[in-house]
Amino acid sequence: MTLHQRPGDDGAAPAGPTSSAGIQKDNQLWLEDGSIILVAGQTGFRVHKSQLSRKSAIFRELFAVPQPIVSVDSLEGCPVVRVPDAAQELSHLLRYIYDGRSFIISTTGRPDFVKPTFATLSALMRLGHKYDIPEAIEDASSCLQSYYTTNFDVYKRLRQRDLVDLLFELREEDLDADAIETVNLAMLTGKHSLLPAAMYRCCQIDSDELIDGVQRPVRDARTVHLNADCIRLCRRGREHLIKACGRVLKVFGLLESPVRCGRCAPVAKQEGAGSIHDIELQLTTDPLELMYGSDALNALCSRCQTSMADHLAAQQRQIWCKLPVYLGIDDLEGVEMVAPSPLEGMDWAA
Repeated sequence: MTLHQRPGDDGAAPAGPTSSAGIQKDNQLWLEDGSIILVAGQTGFRVHKSQLSRKSAIFRELFAVPQPIVSVDSLEGCPVVRVPDAAQELSHLLRYIYDGRSFIISTTGRPDFVKPTFATLSALMRLGHKYDIPEAIEDASSCLQSYYTTNFDVYKRLRQRDLVDLLFELREEDLDADAIETVNLAMLTGKHSLLPAAMYRCCQIDSDELIDGVQRPVRDARTVHLNADCIRLCRRGREHLIKACGRVLKVFGLLESPVRCGRCAPVAKQEGAGSIHDIELQLTTDPLELMYGSDALNALCSRCQTSMADHLAAQQRQIWCKLPVYLGIDDLEGVEMVAPSPLEGMDWAA
């Protein structure tokens, strides 16, 4: 059975009529031939024991406990099992169980397919871990990996707003909170390849906000937090990234500069020295975006811009590969950075 329509991410699963037991029947997952009713909050899902048991060892063990045919915990002849999950999140998991990866990944070019939200993927990873459904974790994390990548070339395209290959809906106002939650999901599920890019984003968050937590927009209003160990790692990473920014700017303005043009050399030195001073004052922690599109780079002639951009890209590829070391996660399995060659066809001075 396939249930293609995905509920919205507004905090509640779509509900149908209210039963005599005060349970609102989910519009899509109240199957007349279902053999078990899962209740999350006030929302009921009438589904098939066999389907859930086949996908999840936890459900299989839960349903192995003998259920009376008629009891106070039954409805319409089905046993009722209450779970402490949010209705909407359980709805996402159940739809994944019925539809498989086509629930979140377009495998057939379906015209009505809508990319999943971050909230959908987060729910699948957390509940997939809770109910022991490794496929849900794998498919959801692969969608997140399209943004929290280990590939430098892909990362730079994303920073330039080339989102054509992104596998989920990106919301700018949620980027900081999403990064924190991605770190938590990666630690929970062992999907450590998500960590470098997510933690790098966390290093750009104000230190006090990182400690106190980041509040999501009004529609959600939750505050997401990193645990103390991850905060410590991000603080360590910030120190390394500030130093990396200084090294990048020294390449731009001082003796290591590849600029040889008589007109541009003094410009590069002056602009580089000024930028280094700004870095020290502002504690800038984003060496992977440093200089691109800046007045300093645009002040150079086209030949020197190309030379400098290539040199900066080489420096930044080195920084990218060292991110796991900077962040203290280089000993975790699956953290392998990819920066194979200089990017081609990129307008670095734009």
